[in-house]
Amino acid sequence: MPSETSKSKAFKIAYFLDPKGFERIVKILNDVSKDLEISIGCNDGSSIKFSSPNELLEFTNSESRCIQTVTLATPWGKKPHIYVRFRSTKYSSPVEYEISGDDKTVFYYSGKLDECVSTFRLWYTPIAFLDFTNLLLGFAFAAFIGIVLWAFFSLLRSDLSQSMKEEITQRDIFIQLGLWLAYGSLFVIGAAANLFRNRLFPIANFSISDGLNRFNSLEFWRRTLGVGFILSIIASLVATLLVK
Repeated sequence: MPSETSKSKAFKIAYFLDPKGFERIVKILNDVSKDLEISIGCNDGSSIKFSSPNELLEFTNSESRCIQTVTLATPWGKKPHIYVRFRSTKYSSPVEYEISGDDKTVFYYSGKLDECVSTFRLWYTPIAFLDFTNLLLGFAFAAFIGIVLWAFFSLLRSDLSQSMKEEITQRDIFIQLGLWLAYGSLFVIGAAANLFRNRLFPIANFSISDGLNRFNSLEFWRRTLGVGFILSIIASLVATLLVK
Protein backbone atom coordinates (compact mmCIF):
# COMPACT_ATOMS: atom_id res chain seq x y z
CA MET A 1 0.00 0.00 0.00
CA PRO A 2 1.43 3.41 -0.97
CA SER A 3 1.85 5.77 1.96
CA GLU A 4 -0.50 8.75 2.28
CA THR A 5 0.95 12.22 2.42
CA SER A 6 -0.05 15.82 1.89
CA LYS A 7 1.74 18.86 0.58
CA SER A 8 0.86 22.53 0.64
CA LYS A 9 2.63 25.43 -0.97
CA ALA A 10 2.14 29.19 -0.99
CA PHE A 11 3.29 31.67 -3.61
CA LYS A 12 3.94 35.29 -2.63
CA ILE A 13 3.53 36.75 -6.10
CA ALA A 14 1.56 39.29 -8.08
CA TYR A 15 -0.15 37.34 -10.81
CA PHE A 16 -2.23 37.43 -13.99
CA LEU A 17 -5.02 34.86 -14.31
CA ASP A 18 -6.78 34.93 -17.65
CA PRO A 19 -9.07 32.31 -19.26
CA LYS A 20 -6.12 30.39 -20.71
CA GLY A 21 -4.38 30.22 -17.35
CA PHE A 22 -7.60 29.22 -15.62
CA GLU A 23 -8.13 26.45 -18.17
CA ARG A 24 -4.61 25.11 -17.53
CA ILE A 25 -5.36 24.84 -13.82
CA VAL A 26 -8.69 23.16 -14.60
CA LYS A 27 -6.96 20.69 -16.91
CA ILE A 28 -4.60 19.60 -14.13
CA LEU A 29 -7.49 19.04 -11.71
CA ASN A 30 -9.55 17.30 -14.40
CA ASP A 31 -6.96 14.53 -14.41
CA VAL A 32 -8.40 13.62 -11.01
CA SER A 33 -12.06 14.45 -11.58
CA LYS A 34 -14.23 16.25 -14.14
CA ASP A 35 -16.59 17.25 -11.35
CA LEU A 36 -14.83 20.23 -9.78
CA GLU A 37 -15.91 22.54 -6.98
CA ILE A 38 -15.44 26.09 -8.30
CA SER A 39 -16.29 29.29 -6.45
CA ILE A 40 -15.39 32.97 -6.37
CA GLY A 41 -15.57 35.81 -3.87
CA CYS A 42 -16.32 39.36 -5.05
CA ASN A 43 -15.52 42.83 -3.76
CA ASP A 44 -19.16 43.35 -2.71
CA GLY A 45 -18.85 40.49 -0.22
CA SER A 46 -20.81 37.98 -2.29
CA SER A 47 -19.73 34.39 -2.90
CA ILE A 48 -20.76 32.45 -6.00
CA LYS A 49 -20.42 28.76 -6.84
CA PHE A 50 -20.27 27.45 -10.39
CA SER A 51 -21.16 24.06 -11.75
CA SER A 52 -18.58 24.25 -14.58
CA PRO A 53 -15.47 26.21 -15.59
CA ASN A 54 -17.34 27.82 -18.49
CA GLU A 55 -19.85 29.38 -16.10
CA LEU A 56 -17.05 31.21 -14.32
CA LEU A 57 -15.50 32.37 -17.60
CA GLU A 58 -18.88 33.86 -18.56
CA PHE A 59 -19.09 35.84 -15.29
CA THR A 60 -19.26 39.59 -16.04
CA ASN A 61 -16.57 40.55 -13.50
CA SER A 62 -17.72 44.19 -13.53
CA GLU A 63 -16.11 47.03 -11.58
CA SER A 64 -18.91 46.98 -9.00
CA ARG A 65 -18.74 43.21 -8.60
CA CYS A 66 -15.24 42.15 -9.51
CA ILE A 67 -13.54 38.91 -8.57
CA GLN A 68 -11.34 38.93 -5.46
CA THR A 69 -10.80 35.21 -4.92
CA VAL A 70 -11.04 32.06 -7.04
CA THR A 71 -11.12 28.58 -5.49
CA LEU A 72 -10.96 25.23 -7.26
CA ALA A 73 -11.03 21.80 -5.64
CA THR A 74 -11.55 18.18 -6.55
CA PRO A 75 -14.38 16.39 -4.67
CA TRP A 76 -13.73 15.06 -1.17
CA GLY A 77 -13.18 11.34 -1.26
CA LYS A 78 -11.31 11.48 -4.58
CA LYS A 79 -7.63 10.66 -4.37
CA PRO A 80 -5.63 12.72 -4.73
CA HIS A 81 -7.56 15.66 -3.33
CA ILE A 82 -6.37 19.00 -4.75
CA TYR A 83 -7.32 22.42 -3.48
CA VAL A 84 -6.15 25.63 -5.24
CA ARG A 85 -6.93 29.18 -4.20
CA PHE A 86 -6.15 32.56 -5.77
CA ARG A 87 -6.57 35.69 -3.64
CA SER A 88 -5.98 39.42 -3.99
CA THR A 89 -4.43 39.99 -0.57
CA LYS A 90 -0.76 40.84 0.00
CA TYR A 91 -0.76 40.15 3.75
CA SER A 92 -0.80 36.41 3.17
CA SER A 93 0.16 34.30 0.19
CA PRO A 94 -2.02 35.25 -2.80
CA VAL A 95 -1.74 31.82 -4.44
CA GLU A 96 -1.70 28.53 -2.58
CA TYR A 97 -2.52 24.88 -3.08
CA GLU A 98 -2.85 21.73 -1.01
CA ILE A 99 -2.63 18.14 -2.26
CA SER A 100 -3.26 14.93 -0.34
CA GLY A 101 -2.77 11.39 -1.64
CA ASP A 102 0.00 8.85 -2.10
CA ASP A 103 3.60 10.12 -2.32
CA LYS A 104 4.10 9.60 -6.03
CA THR A 105 0.82 11.28 -7.02
CA VAL A 106 1.34 14.25 -4.70
CA PHE A 107 4.84 14.78 -6.08
CA TYR A 108 3.53 14.59 -9.66
CA TYR A 109 0.69 17.07 -9.25
CA SER A 110 2.69 19.49 -7.12
CA GLY A 111 5.24 19.68 -9.93
CA LYS A 112 2.49 20.35 -12.47
CA LEU A 113 0.95 23.11 -10.32
CA ASP A 114 4.34 24.70 -9.54
CA GLU A 115 5.11 24.90 -13.24
CA CYS A 116 1.69 26.29 -14.09
CA VAL A 117 1.54 28.92 -11.33
CA SER A 118 5.05 30.16 -12.14
CA THR A 119 3.77 31.30 -15.56
CA PHE A 120 1.22 33.59 -13.86
CA ARG A 121 3.89 35.65 -12.05
CA LEU A 122 4.07 39.31 -13.08
CA TRP A 123 7.29 41.27 -13.51
CA TYR A 124 6.32 43.89 -10.92
CA THR A 125 5.95 41.40 -8.04
CA PRO A 126 8.70 43.11 -5.91
CA ILE A 127 6.95 46.48 -6.31
CA ALA A 128 3.54 45.05 -5.41
CA PHE A 129 4.85 43.86 -2.02
CA LEU A 130 6.99 46.91 -1.23
CA ASP A 131 5.75 48.91 1.78
CA PHE A 132 6.77 52.51 1.07
CA THR A 133 5.78 53.72 4.54
CA ASN A 134 8.14 51.31 6.29
CA LEU A 135 10.85 52.00 3.72
CA LEU A 136 10.76 55.78 4.16
CA LEU A 137 10.44 55.63 7.94
CA GLY A 138 13.34 53.19 8.05
CA PHE A 139 15.58 55.64 6.20
CA ALA A 140 14.41 58.47 8.47
CA PHE A 141 15.05 56.42 11.62
CA ALA A 142 18.56 55.55 10.43
CA ALA A 143 19.23 59.26 9.84
CA PHE A 144 17.88 60.09 13.29
CA ILE A 145 20.16 57.53 14.97
CA GLY A 146 23.13 58.88 13.05
CA ILE A 147 22.45 62.45 14.17
CA VAL A 148 21.92 61.43 17.80
CA LEU A 149 25.21 59.49 17.82
CA TRP A 150 27.02 62.41 16.21
CA ALA A 151 25.67 64.82 18.85
CA PHE A 152 26.52 62.40 21.68
CA PHE A 153 30.14 61.89 20.64
CA SER A 154 30.52 65.63 20.00
CA LEU A 155 29.48 66.33 23.58
CA LEU A 156 32.04 63.83 24.87
CA ARG A 157 34.91 65.68 23.28
CA SER A 158 37.00 67.19 26.05
CA ASP A 159 38.22 70.15 24.00
CA LEU A 160 34.75 71.70 23.65
CA SER A 161 33.86 74.65 25.81
CA GLN A 162 30.67 74.71 27.89
CA SER A 163 29.10 77.29 25.57
CA MET A 164 29.84 75.16 22.51
CA LYS A 165 28.30 72.12 24.21
CA GLU A 166 25.17 74.10 25.00
CA GLU A 167 25.03 75.28 21.39
CA ILE A 168 25.30 71.69 20.13
CA THR A 169 22.59 70.55 22.57
CA GLN A 170 20.20 73.30 21.43
CA ARG A 171 20.93 72.53 17.80
CA ASP A 172 20.30 68.83 18.45
CA ILE A 173 16.89 69.64 19.95
CA PHE A 174 15.88 71.59 16.83
CA ILE A 175 17.15 68.78 14.62
CA GLN A 176 15.09 66.24 16.54
CA LEU A 177 11.97 68.40 16.25
CA GLY A 178 12.60 68.68 12.52
CA LEU A 179 12.98 64.92 12.25
CA TRP A 180 9.68 64.29 14.04
CA LEU A 181 7.98 66.64 11.59
CA ALA A 182 9.74 64.78 8.79
CA TYR A 183 8.45 61.45 10.22
CA GLY A 184 4.89 62.70 9.96
CA SER A 185 5.43 63.90 6.40
CA LEU A 186 7.09 60.64 5.39
CA PHE A 187 4.22 58.64 6.88
CA VAL A 188 1.72 60.59 4.77
CA ILE A 189 3.91 60.29 1.66
CA GLY A 190 4.40 56.55 2.27
CA ALA A 191 0.66 55.97 2.75
CA ALA A 192 -0.06 57.87 -0.48
CA ALA A 193 2.63 55.85 -2.30
CA ASN A 194 1.10 52.61 -1.01
CA LEU A 195 -2.33 53.65 -2.30
CA PHE A 196 -0.77 54.46 -5.66
CA ARG A 197 1.03 51.08 -5.65
CA ASN A 198 -2.18 49.19 -4.84
CA ARG A 199 -3.98 50.91 -7.69
CA LEU A 200 -1.30 50.65 -10.36
CA PHE A 201 0.36 47.37 -9.30
CA PRO A 202 -2.43 45.12 -7.95
CA ILE A 203 -1.60 41.72 -6.50
CA ALA A 204 -4.32 39.86 -8.41
CA ASN A 205 -5.37 40.44 -12.00
CA PHE A 206 -8.40 38.29 -12.76
CA SER A 207 -8.54 39.06 -16.46
CA ILE A 208 -11.85 37.37 -17.07
CA SER A 209 -14.54 39.25 -19.04
CA ASP A 210 -14.42 42.93 -17.97
CA GLY A 211 -11.30 42.24 -15.91
CA LEU A 212 -9.22 42.10 -19.09
CA ASN A 213 -10.12 45.71 -19.94
CA ARG A 214 -9.04 46.83 -16.47
CA PHE A 215 -5.73 44.99 -16.81
CA ASN A 216 -5.05 46.50 -20.25
CA SER A 217 -5.85 49.98 -18.92
CA LEU A 218 -3.41 49.56 -16.01
CA GLU A 219 -0.78 48.15 -18.36
CA PHE A 220 -1.12 51.28 -20.51
CA TRP A 221 -0.60 53.58 -17.53
CA ARG A 222 2.33 51.54 -16.23
CA ARG A 223 4.06 51.83 -19.59
CA THR A 224 3.23 55.51 -19.92
CA LEU A 225 4.60 56.35 -16.47
CA GLY A 226 7.63 54.12 -17.00
CA VAL A 227 8.51 55.81 -20.29
CA GLY A 228 7.94 59.23 -18.72
CA PHE A 229 10.26 58.35 -15.82
CA ILE A 230 13.02 57.15 -18.18
CA LEU A 231 12.69 60.26 -20.34
CA SER A 232 12.91 62.50 -17.28
CA ILE A 233 16.16 60.80 -16.25
CA ILE A 234 17.59 61.19 -19.75
CA ALA A 235 16.54 64.87 -19.80
CA SER A 236 18.23 65.45 -16.44
CA LEU A 237 21.47 63.82 -17.64
CA VAL A 238 21.45 65.85 -20.84
CA ALA A 239 20.79 69.08 -18.89
CA THR A 240 23.68 68.26 -16.53
CA LEU A 241 26.07 67.67 -19.44
CA LEU A 242 25.02 70.90 -21.14
CA VAL A 243 25.59 72.91 -17.96
CA LYS A 244 29.08 71.49 -17.64
